[in-house]
Amino acid sequence: MNEEQAIKEGILEEKIVYLKPILKAGKMIKDPKHIGYFMFDGAFKSYPLPKDRRTGSYKRVLNSTELEAFNDLLQEDLSFNKQKDNFWDKFAVRIEKNESLMNTGKAFDLSKPWENLEYRVLKVNREVAEDYKKRETSPSYRWYFAEAEDENIYKSKEAEKTQKIWTFFGTIQASKTRMSDLISVYYAQKNKSNIVDPNASKEWMKGEIHKIIERDPGFILETIEDDNYDIKALIINAVKAGAIIKKGRNKYNIKGDGVDYDYLSLVNYISILKRNTEDEYLSITEQVNAYLEGNKSNVEKE
Repeated sequence: MNEEQAIKEGILEEKIVYLKPILKAGKMIKDPKHIGYFMFDGAFKSYPLPKDRRTGSYKRVLNSTELEAFNDLLQEDLSFNKQKDNFWDKFAVRIEKNESLMNTGKAFDLSKPWENLEYRVLKVNREVAEDYKKRETSPSYRWYFAEAEDENIYKSKEAEKTQKIWTFFGTIQASKTRMSDLISVYYAQKNKSNIVDPNASKEWMKGEIHKIIERDPGFILETIEDDNYDIKALIINAVKAGAIIKKGRNKYNIKGDGVDYDYLSLVNYISILKRNTEDEYLSITEQVNAYLEGNKSNVEKE
């Protein structure tokens, strides 16, 4: 088999991927400007094919068809279980720190048998993340693979999410009520016992929302798309109005109902009441509206 045939059969690929370092502080060197922040210049790491911890055998990075093809392409015996002269006993991928590695990463042309094999071996190493998006999912990762446009596409999507979050914030920052609702829904959804002081300033609320955006942007994105958000805000205000009793961090009771609900169960229950225009729902909304009307003096003009 030649390389052209291997590409047609999907064993090799006409694609280039880049192995890139994940820059983070080490135990000894924490200054990003230090020459040894991510290895010293000229230093290298060698990555052999890992072994399965259970069996002690080499991890199989090739199936039987691929193994036969690579044996042919490289004119080597890549059998994983040879007791003597095993190819994998001496095989290792060497990654040396240099300017090119730090700027663009180490390129692997997957249409070339040897580089394709190195790529396969690195992919099963515990220090290598599969792609840019997964690079922060394990503290053991020191490298990640990326295609030429991967990072740009990912960063573009993240920028869109960020813009969406701050656009949403822009629609509520003038309203103490809407900001208070958002913060309170966050507390309830995370089973926190915190409450928002009715006399809290806009500046405090803005600061608290900034913290939520920084530590849990997913919550804001979910809120933007959440069809039940108004129900969640209603529950928060119903607790303040006394229409719903909150008994603990995640235990609620509709006054006169006698049934205990956790937060999400209560959201689902009230959404059903709303759809059916049940008297119980109308009673809750009337009490909430009366409460909000009576507390307008405590809220800045919006």
